[in-house]
Amino acid sequence: MSTRVFRVRVSGHFGALSESTRSFLVRSIADHSPSSAAFGQGPNLTYTPALDSFSLRIEVRLDDEPELGGDLSAAAASVAIEEAELFLNVLSVPHRRLRVSTTELTSVEY
Repeated sequence: MSTRVFRVRVSGHFGALSESTRSFLVRSIADHSPSSAAFGQGPNLTYTPALDSFSLRIEVRLDDEPELGGDLSAAAASVAIEEAELFLNVLSVPHRRLRVSTTELTSVEY
C-alpha cells in the first residue's frame, strides 16, 4: 500500500458576512494574500480584498486502499470539502458555491 498526495483547491464565494466577520477578514487580509498561498495539511485561506471570493488550499494524503475503488481523486476532493466547510464554519464565515480541483502530485511532471 502506498500513500498518495493530493493538492486540493476549494474555492467559493462569501455569503452575507456579519460586521464582526467582515472586520476580522479586513484586518487579516495581509496574512491571507494569494501571493503567500501554500498547500499544507490544514486549510490555507486566501481571499480577495473585495471580500467576494476565497480559496482554500489543502494537502490531502490518502492510502491507496482497494475499498476506495481506485478513485482517490474523488475521495481527496470529498475530504477537502469537509475540511473546508468545517474551517469556514469555525470562523463563522458564510459561504456558497464551493468548487473543488485536485492534483495528484505523483501525476505532475517536472
